Amino acid sequence: MALAEVSFFSEFLRQQYYMNVILPEQINGYSALPANKYEPPYPVLYLLHGTSQNHTDWTRFCALERYAQRTGLVIVMPATQRGWYTNQKIGYPFFDFFTKELPVTVKRFFNISDKREDTFVAGVSMGGYGAIKLAANYPERFAAAASMSGSVDMIYVIEHAKIHTEKAKMHRNLTFGTLEEMRGSEMDNVYMLEKRLKEGTPLPKFYVCCGEQDYLLPVNRHFRDIFEGRLDMVYVEGEGAHKWEYWDEHIQKILKWLPIQR
Repeated sequence: MALAEVSFFSEFLRQQYYMNVILPEQINGYSALPANKYEPPYPVLYLLHGTSQNHTDWTRFCALERYAQRTGLVIVMPATQRGWYTNQKIGYPFFDFFTKELPVTVKRFFNISDKREDTFVAGVSMGGYGAIKLAANYPERFAAAASMSGSVDMIYVIEHAKIHTEKAKMHRNLTFGTLEEMRGSEMDNVYMLEKRLKEGTPLPKFYVCCGEQDYLLPVNRHFRDIFEGRLDMVYVEGEGAHKWEYWDEHIQKILKWLPIQR
């Protein structure tokens, strides 16, 4: 596998932006992959980070490059700071960037497939919210979406948060606006998925997991209770907290679960 750090100018964000990308690689006939097993265009996984993280965390805190060796995937790890994969009320249009600009940029730079069956999204914590959000808003683009310890329903998280610091409130308001503005919008994952189900829209496969010692376990159980038996969803609980040890374990399971066309 090859690892590239890419710096590019974003027209949507009007600034230089960054992403790390893992690429299948074969050099002089040698590879960790069986020779000629994978040919471009490659399937692609957009792998999203959490709050207080950036585009480097997935390769710094787990052995992702090694785990990806036998997948044939291009794995795209973009930065978003604390953008919540959302068009911020006061801030940057991150949702537009992730849905309208990033896929075009990745396709231009790398030999990836743009077929739905070859496109996946996953994320941790804030990135889990982002992965479900992208899949709920653009189900025609993704074959599968996975959330690890995700804030899968931000309205529930905000309504039931035990810590309401002024700084946290300010950040939420600048990003999402009020709860009334969130409800029934593209920011409302439950609403968007209910809407797709009502429309009969084909939805991706979902993988949702959370550790039993994780403070986000209640929102994940809430999400499970709403959609169990209604979505094609694997839901997993087990020993673990909101830590990289848990996410390192589950990204391996998710890479094996993804419906990659082989």
